[in-house]
Amino acid sequence: MSCGLQTGPDGPTFCPQSRFLYPRRVHVGLWREIDKLASERRLVVCSQIEKEVKRGARDDLAKEWLNISGVRIIVESPGVQQCLRQIVNAQPKLLKFGDTRECSSGDAFLIATAMFYNLAIITEEKKTSPYKIPQVASSFGIKTYSLNELAEENGWEFS
Repeated sequence: MSCGLQTGPDGPTFCPQSRFLYPRRVHVGLWREIDKLASERRLVVCSQIEKEVKRGARDDLAKEWLNISGVRIIVESPGVQQCLRQIVNAQPKLLKFGDTRECSSGDAFLIATAMFYNLAIITEEKKTSPYKIPQVASSFGIKTYSLNELAEENGWEFS
């Protein structure tokens, strides 16, 4: 999952599940910076991603982080819905529906939210797949960052 980051006055969107790749007990400094962005309300999560995290049965730590981090939740708006239509028309495979765990519209809403609010996206998805967040977002002029790229962009150094 991914989230948004405010890169200027609006910030990025961020994915709480990044804790799988960057466990808090190992990457203490990174999470300190992420928590700081959240507490400053510069880190945002779109409401569709929040719903996916809270309804998921596998990740209690991500749910807990959403509840205590102070991260700003951006609720869908008519402007986001308009961007969503544009994105889904260009990339219909981005929407996944059915009875499987793969069922999601979160990626499309994430990209639409980033597009409407001029946000960057933080995601650990591979940048090579044409149907994943980085490629789709890029096709709409939206920047994406991995957590390593976010750290480099912000000049964070950890020892």
